[in-house]
Amino acid sequence: MVSEATQAGLFCILFFFVGFNSGYPSTFFPVFAQNQGISLSSVGIFISMYSVGGCVTSFASGWIVDCLGSRLSLGFGIFFAFGTNIILALMYFFVDSSLFLPICVTCRFLIGMGASCIYVIGYTFSLSTTNATTYVVAFETLYGVGIAFGPVFSANVFNIWGYVAAFGILGSFGVILLPILGVLDFKHTEGQCHSDVEVHGDKSKQYVSMYDILKNGGVCFVSWAILVAWACMFWIQPIWQPYMKLLDAGSVRVQLSFALLSIGYLVGGPSLLVAFKYFKIHQIMGLGMFLCGASIGPLFVDSVWLESVCSFCLGFGIAFFSMPSLQMIDLILPAYYDAHVAISALFSLFSYIGGFLGPTSAAIIYNSIDPAFAFISISMVTLVTMVSWMLFTPSYRPMAKDDGKLGEKTPLLASPFLMPGGDDDMPFAPSPAFARAASHRKSVQSENLTRLAV
Repeated sequence: MVSEATQAGLFCILFFFVGFNSGYPSTFFPVFAQNQGISLSSVGIFISMYSVGGCVTSFASGWIVDCLGSRLSLGFGIFFAFGTNIILALMYFFVDSSLFLPICVTCRFLIGMGASCIYVIGYTFSLSTTNATTYVVAFETLYGVGIAFGPVFSANVFNIWGYVAAFGILGSFGVILLPILGVLDFKHTEGQCHSDVEVHGDKSKQYVSMYDILKNGGVCFVSWAILVAWACMFWIQPIWQPYMKLLDAGSVRVQLSFALLSIGYLVGGPSLLVAFKYFKIHQIMGLGMFLCGASIGPLFVDSVWLESVCSFCLGFGIAFFSMPSLQMIDLILPAYYDAHVAISALFSLFSYIGGFLGPTSAAIIYNSIDPAFAFISISMVTLVTMVSWMLFTPSYRPMAKDDGKLGEKTPLLASPFLMPGGDDDMPFAPSPAFARAASHRKSVQSENLTRLAV
């Protein structure tokens, strides 16, 4: 049997390449398309259609997993997410056709569908293990690194070997990654609610859907935060290269910003595990919102040093903004909910909505209003979200203290920076799987002590 850590490592590989895929065309396709007479707004739609496909699939992800099972769902995800890039490579020979853009947009839609299946299976795995926090941070970190390094890699391949090679190499990853299906056993991603009832006898355990958890106001608020975070992540993809061209800047500055955004995200992930020891989860997310809002706005200033600092802080802020949201939702919901698939689908859905609205809005604002305002507008949205988050923090369950008692719930309508003192709880509560494991260990320890006493 494959260990949990090994499976987590394989999912880390998948998440890296999915992120690598999502932002891959952003450094070469905009200029290539404009050279063919295609407008920047259409390029924004091409990039955003990835998120539309993922959004549609996220709605149906629970049904897809129930019908096909985790293994087959993941297989289809890998096939569509990567193999479809072969079609994009072949479209180079039909660039003058009126069907070029519609087919390319459709391919990005299918790629997004495949990526959504991978997300849902991976996040469901992480939330169903005893190391949920670590795995979520690892998946999100590698996914974000892939998002930022994908454009850097693609730009160099395009400059050296051209359009066909850029998409062809990405398509070959589908063949390379498919054997992973034979290694994963998917025991963590299937039958969670049934196993709870049969093994643990917990009759109160309630399986819920994404629709059910969206009835909770706090979950809706976190969903909006996810949307804004991923709008920030994808915002500059369709406009950064054209803006650098407008400033007569070289391609090195384009790649530098994407690379530093990636490095910031990479550093932000592990930094979260340290931050959790000193701050609560809603405070960490609020700090991430502040960093994003303060960093993305000044990017229009023509200064390579300012661009470098802002790109790094933007990636770092997105990590703090987005990564804790999965478990934040888990803590907002009642402990007796079995919502692993629902939470995974919800995160995927709203990250995709943000991924669609972000680049689409950025391209439209850039073309229609003003290039500088394209950066300032998303900064304003993020900072307003941060203020609202500080004033209307959702109530959630804290982690149990060492004595087994729970601290006070985070009150509604309370600023995360003006919390009552004396509450030194860790910000993350254990996932249901972790709680069951801890309960089992406690009972075993009690039995052993009883035997020793006798």
